[in-house]
Amino acid sequence: MPVKKELLHPSDIITAVREKEFADLRHLREHLRGERKYPLVFKLNLPKSSDVHEGLRNKSFITGYTDFQLAWKKFPHQEMIRSCSRNWRLDGCDTVPEALEISCFGDLRKLLDAHQNRFIDLAVKRVEQLARVAGVADPAVFYALLAQLVGTTGHGIEYSLSDREFSDLLILLPQLRAGMGRELYLRSLPLINIDTKYIENHDKLIYDILCITGVLDVAAEVQGITVRRKIENFLGVEPHPDGFVSVVILDPKLVGDPAVTGRYRICMVPAAELKKHAPVGSNLLVVENKESGYMLPEIPDTVAVFGGGKNVSWADNDWICTKRKVAYWGDLDQSGFKILAQFRHKADFQIPSLMMDPGTIEKHLERMCMDDSGETVEPAEMSLLTADEKDAVRLLSSLDHSVNRLEQEKLNQDYVAETVLKFFTEK
Repeated sequence: MPVKKELLHPSDIITAVREKEFADLRHLREHLRGERKYPLVFKLNLPKSSDVHEGLRNKSFITGYTDFQLAWKKFPHQEMIRSCSRNWRLDGCDTVPEALEISCFGDLRKLLDAHQNRFIDLAVKRVEQLARVAGVADPAVFYALLAQLVGTTGHGIEYSLSDREFSDLLILLPQLRAGMGRELYLRSLPLINIDTKYIENHDKLIYDILCITGVLDVAAEVQGITVRRKIENFLGVEPHPDGFVSVVILDPKLVGDPAVTGRYRICMVPAAELKKHAPVGSNLLVVENKESGYMLPEIPDTVAVFGGGKNVSWADNDWICTKRKVAYWGDLDQSGFKILAQFRHKADFQIPSLMMDPGTIEKHLERMCMDDSGETVEPAEMSLLTADEKDAVRLLSSLDHSVNRLEQEKLNQDYVAETVLKFFTEK
């Protein structure tokens, strides 16, 4: 009967130790923090006496046992071997290696290879440097960020931060102050010797350090937002500009003064900027689609904001109600009326619509196409529509599915020009 378990040689135990105590980042952090309980005992799978007596009949067992004893006699760290007495009389020796006992972190490091020890040295060095820069008394708190500060060890060592990146981190941290980026974007912060993408590339690490050092109050933070946004909130910077809308000045006279309008008749503006700053002119025309903005005629004292689609966030501003006339023009489909309702809700007043009525649909029936969006105007949105607009929604719903949508671009050019001119020029 063969012995049930293979005797473990030094190479087997060293592999097991490295996998459990180094590759497992949780255990490695405990070692570095001084929290791991010692001694760590790795048994060598000694067989039971009954199995040995049975194995004495097997030449391969005797050879294997002899090799086992020889391998452990050659093991360079004899002080770690725990032996026991066994009356097996296999080689005239009653003392048998029973387990490898690691009594401290120093013992563990003797069993690691040069690359693993280099990783540990780097980890210790970096947390100590970081603690000095951050003014933290106990460097061990930063071992929680071991994977970000140094790297991972699970399937071989993978470094996460180069020496240059870590050096830049130490340069950056003392420069960060709450509210330092008022009216600036993240990339335009007044930082010295730091590239403009550094915070974006390492936002999670920076955020975690600020939390550990108490600079950021985690309990007081807004939940459900990204780490990037949390850092932006702390620094007071403007959100990254997105949701651009197009602006076209429809009155040549408004373009005439570069000091007021710049040199451009048409430009693109982040929605967040438009929310803060009113465009020139006394009148405002809001157009859902981008291409439709290019078909507008000249209109006195008027500017059009177009191409925003569903992005109506900017309508919640302090200036829209100060305009002399404001109108909205969108697609004649379910989505178009939903956006109209949402725009009114944001602006908080009943902005009139243009060319979003049953008459416009009936005038352009041959231009109708399929609405395959799957959207429907909800009751709450219907409550924000006028009687004519509600009739237009019902008319669209009653049409065959293949012809229940009228795009802005399909309206006759002369009809569009006549309608908008009439609205903005009538007293």
